[in-house]
Amino acid sequence: MEKEKLYAVAIFALKPDPEQTVIQKPDGRIITSNSTRAGSAGGTYETTPGVGVTALLAASLELAVEAGLREAHAMFPESEGWQLHFANAVEIDHSAILDAANSITKDYQPKPDEPEREM
Repeated sequence: MEKEKLYAVAIFALKPDPEQTVIQKPDGRIITSNSTRAGSAGGTYETTPGVGVTALLAASLELAVEAGLREAHAMFPESEGWQLHFANAVEIDHSAILDAANSITKDYQPKPDEPEREM
């Protein structure tokens, strides 16, 4: 089994106005169009973006992206009108993990009702 690494994962989805159709073109562009009033002039439509960030353990970048997509679908469900779910992951460098852990332990103050821990 491959050793898991820590990844930061950005997730994204769109929730278009019910009067819009959202299409992703092959080149990656996202097009929104008026689906019920085609040809009419004017009109304001609101497309709501959903954005989130999570950290997770995965054996590869591809598996981190897959897990991020599952998280995007859970956070922004299609049943509530969310579409075009995306995830992008980046491995968190080992030295960054150590720096963060060292920073946390230096400033760590146990809560009054928390048992003592050895660091």
